[in-house]
Amino acid sequence: AAIGVAMSEDDRRRDREYLAGSTWRYAVTIDQLERTGQRHLQQARIVDVGAYPGHLAAFLSQAHGAHVTAVTLVTSEAFETRMRIAGVTVALRDVERDPLPGDPGAADVVLCCELIEHLDGDVRHMLREARRVLRADGALLLTTPNHASIEHRWALLRGRSVYPPLDLPDYPFYAGAGARNPMRHVREFTVAEIHSLLRDAGFTRVALTTVSPPLNRAAHLSWRGRITTRLQYAAQRLTPDGGALIVAWAQP
Repeated sequence: AAIGVAMSEDDRRRDREYLAGSTWRYAVTIDQLERTGQRHLQQARIVDVGAYPGHLAAFLSQAHGAHVTAVTLVTSEAFETRMRIAGVTVALRDVERDPLPGDPGAADVVLCCELIEHLDGDVRHMLREARRVLRADGALLLTTPNHASIEHRWALLRGRSVYPPLDLPDYPFYAGAGARNPMRHVREFTVAEIHSLLRDAGFTRVALTTVSPPLNRAAHLSWRGRITTRLQYAAQRLTPDGGALIVAWAQP
């Protein structure tokens, strides 16, 4: 909507809510790119795997001048128009089966942000393809929810699910007979599992960490909620790999 693409009011609301909840994760991704040597983003060839709804792809193209290819299975006319206006190339792929766009060694960076938890097949194919299209000194930046986060452990100790409600109005777990909601999480991973998957895919240099959203996101909670959140943050500092989001930087 910010770059002139017409959207329905309902789509605009969902897009605004998704962006508000994802901004901290986008900031983590940009910070990681800048801190780990990808300084020339305006020159970079970036393959954004699972790019929909395209916020990050559009930002990297418009704000940094990167050459971005948005790989997605979920699409819409509004999304493809938005990407075209932003200077982003759209490639429709089933990343569990299809090859990623690009010749071997063609990409500087492959992004895989909050994707693998949505895949219902073998994620190894997509990771091997990321390894194939990367140049020798390129990198895969992968982020995914941490199944073993302190927040999840606390929820399970109280007998609560780590997943959203089954009948969440916008993204119900069950989309209907014969249909699968592409927004649902099929399987979440631990830090050790992500490390093992990346090694199996042929990445030889792998660095992983976990992060959590900033504390100011808890400002709307009750005083009990704010205290609980602060205790969780304290526990995360004392617990290895206890953050909400896994951030993996992997090189061939």
